[in-house]
Amino acid sequence: AIFNADVAVGDDLTLLSDAAVLGFGADTDVTLTHVHNTGLMLNSNMKFRFRDSAIQIYSKADGTLNLEADSEVASVAPTFSVGATTAVNLNTPSVVIADAASGKPVVEIKNTTNDTSSAELKFVKDKGAAGADNDDVGKITFVGDDAAQAQTSFGQILVEVSEADNTNEAGKMSLLVAESDGTDTALTAGLVLEGQHA
Repeated sequence: AIFNADVAVGDDLTLLSDAAVLGFGADTDVTLTHVHNTGLMLNSNMKFRFRDSAIQIYSKADGTLNLEADSEVASVAPTFSVGATTAVNLNTPSVVIADAASGKPVVEIKNTTNDTSSAELKFVKDKGAAGADNDDVGKITFVGDDAAQAQTSFGQILVEVSEADNTNEAGKMSLLVAESDGTDTALTAGLVLEGQHA
C-alpha cells in the first residue's frame, strides 16, 4: 500500500514478517530493520538523536559504538560494569571519584591470576620529544583542609628524571611534606632517593 499523506493508527501496528524494514525519508536513506529474535538495527552510520545534533548514539565504523553529548553522559546504577577485554581509554584532563560515605571511596586494583606477578599502577610520561634531566615522571599528591577549610597539599610522592642520557638513565624519588615558616606553606623534600649513574 502506498499512502501519499499522513496515516494515523489508533492502536497497535505490527509488522508480521521477519527482517521487516521501516524506511524513512524521500529516498529511504534511513531504515530500521527487524533482526529475528534479536532486536532492531539502524542502517549504516545513521544516528539516533535526542534534542539536538550534539546528543546522539551511532556507529561510525564496524565494531565501534559512539555515544556523544555536549554536556554530560549520566549513568546511574548500583553497579556499573565495563567488560573491556583489551583496554579502557579515557581522553580527559581530569577523573574524579567521589563519595560522601566515611572512609570512601576506595580504589582497588586487583589481580586474580595464580602466578607470581602482581597488578600495577603505572605513571607514563611520553612527551613526544627527548626526555631531559629533572622531567617529572609522576606524582601522587595528598590534599586536605586546613583550619580555614582551605584545600592544602600536605604531602607528595614525586618521581623525576635524574639523568636522561640513553643507556645511562637514573631516577629520583622524593617524599615531600608541607612545611611552614609561619606565613607561607609549601611542600619540601623530606627524603630523596636518587639512583647512581656514570
